[in-house]
Amino acid sequence: MVGVLWARLFTEKDLPDPEVKHTMYVKGKFLLKAAGYVEIGMDHFALPDDELTVAYRSGNLHRNFMGYTTQPSKLMVGLGVSSIGDTWTGFGQNVKTVEEYMSRVKEGRFPIFRGHIQTEEDLLIRQLVLDIMCHFKAELPSIELSSETTNRQLLELENDHLILRSANQFKVTKQGRPFV
Repeated sequence: MVGVLWARLFTEKDLPDPEVKHTMYVKGKFLLKAAGYVEIGMDHFALPDDELTVAYRSGNLHRNFMGYTTQPSKLMVGLGVSSIGDTWTGFGQNVKTVEEYMSRVKEGRFPIFRGHIQTEEDLLIRQLVLDIMCHFKAELPSIELSSETTNRQLLELENDHLILRSANQFKVTKQGRPFV
């Protein structure tokens, strides 16, 4: 096993099934709330006076692929092996080995090996997802409202009491929050 820095000591069979995971989540959520924590986002909790809670309550909570934050940013530079950079309109992932990373940097080349340029639709969906994850609500653009598939899916969520919908907005209900 020369060169192996770590080894996985469990298999998928060692992990709890979905029902047990849900029970663990519900119990953990109960314990956190009982200890005074506030649910600020998708499976995230903070104390009432924490800056994340203040940002959540004021509608200024933000999220990037690293987690929740109080600081909006449309640029994240990924430094290091396998890191991901985000320019808002595109993502780039760095190479996955130290040797290749160092070689590219020494040559003055970006160490990015794959990426994705966001389309207008990607950006629209991204904003909707971020609004849902940070504020448990989203404004639906008029172009989305005309989609029969979108309306049918929103109606199903509404019928299951997971969202409340108005003309061009929906809010995630308390019952719907665990599904965000």
